[in-house]
Amino acid sequence: MRPRVLVPSTSSRDSGEVIRSVEAIIRTTRLCTIATNSGDGIPAAATVFYVLDFASWTALILTRPNTVHAHNFSATNRSALAIYSTDQSWHEGKVGLQLSATPRLTPQRELQSAFDLYVAAFPALGQRVSEASQIEEQLEARFYSLKIDAGKLFDEPTFGSSVWISFNVVESEL
Repeated sequence: MRPRVLVPSTSSRDSGEVIRSVEAIIRTTRLCTIATNSGDGIPAAATVFYVLDFASWTALILTRPNTVHAHNFSATNRSALAIYSTDQSWHEGKVGLQLSATPRLTPQRELQSAFDLYVAAFPALGQRVSEASQIEEQLEARFYSLKIDAGKLFDEPTFGSSVWISFNVVESEL
């Protein structure tokens, strides 16, 4: 699989600065809210822990398959993620991301890699489960992969008040 890269949609900003901002938010924020819709159009939101695989720009979550969001992943094949710190003030320097993604159950061949990334971010998981093959049985949970394809960044301390920067995530030309 070719690596995927973030490409800002605007030429008015330094793309390196945009990429650094997005990556900093992701590296320092471990919770996100996932929005989904049922096949009947009923919206749902869930707050989950996640880790991002920067090579593929895929968010990995560990959740039970009987949750509403897991059911909705397969019903509509689309989701949105909001990543932000919950201790921000509404009137000062807000920072966050809004992302669109294609979710799927993580394939068997990718489970160990997902497990390793998740344990690196959340070491307590590795204390409860020693290998990826034990997750479903011991935790009654599964890994889901959410492939990021686009997003919006707001980083008011860096880019100014009420500035939103759109970006896409595409396959690398390399």
